[in-house]
Amino acid sequence: MNPVLYYPTFLYVRSDDARFDNAYEKINDPGVKVAVLEGEMSQTIKAEDFPEAQTVSMTNLADINQVLLQVTTGKADVAMTEPSSSDEFMLKNPG
Repeated sequence: MNPVLYYPTFLYVRSDDARFDNAYEKINDPGVKVAVLEGEMSQTIKAEDFPEAQTVSMTNLADINQVLLQVTTGKADVAMTEPSSSDEFMLKNPG
């Protein structure tokens, strides 16, 4: 079976948090909180790649901005999404 779509998902952290620079495996730690949308790909990626990390779960009625806000407010350490959503968020929330 051949894929019909490639949908990149990137990891996002606060700009002042260098713990994971070039060391994504450090996310897989019980002291790290990963924000995800329930039933969305981020939940699957978190479960498969970072099972030891804590989950900050958002209802699937929330939008990706709410997930990214979990990181900016310090309620989570990491969020994941595709670049167009995060780019828009960062334009509206500089820094």
